[in-house]
Amino acid sequence: MKSTELDALYRKVLLDHYRDPRCRDPISSPTHRQKASNPLCGDETSLAVELVDGRFLKIQVRSGGCSICVASGSMMGEIVQGRTEKETRRIADAFQLLMKGSPIPDNVDLGDLRVLEGVLRFPERVKCATLPWVALEGILLERERELEGDQKKDREK
Repeated sequence: MKSTELDALYRKVLLDHYRDPRCRDPISSPTHRQKASNPLCGDETSLAVELVDGRFLKIQVRSGGCSICVASGSMMGEIVQGRTEKETRRIADAFQLLMKGSPIPDNVDLGDLRVLEGVLRFPERVKCATLPWVALEGILLERERELEGDQKKDREK
């Protein structure tokens, strides 16, 4: 596929996720919530998840601002929903590598997220693409602390 055809395909996928964001339905009983914002550009993301037995059963992503932020949040929601925390961590780490222009592990499929690699041509927009992932990172870190606390309690028994 020619570079211009690939760019057109990437724009089409990006615009589809921007115009019709996925994973926006409210969750009645989220177990975790996290927000992230970039006051310099006005992008915001609100993330709510229902984590059960280490799996992201439901995810709600509400991103506002530029098309890149909204599309990234939509793609993130699609790829994370139904995955385990371990799988999600692997995907999140690979996405961060992608946004740094570094190679990603062969065993990680980023799906539509690969289209965001084009953002690297505009370094000021990388923060837009990664903002929803900042919120997800907050939830993953919160879970790690919870699990460490649970393990500590188990050892003290």
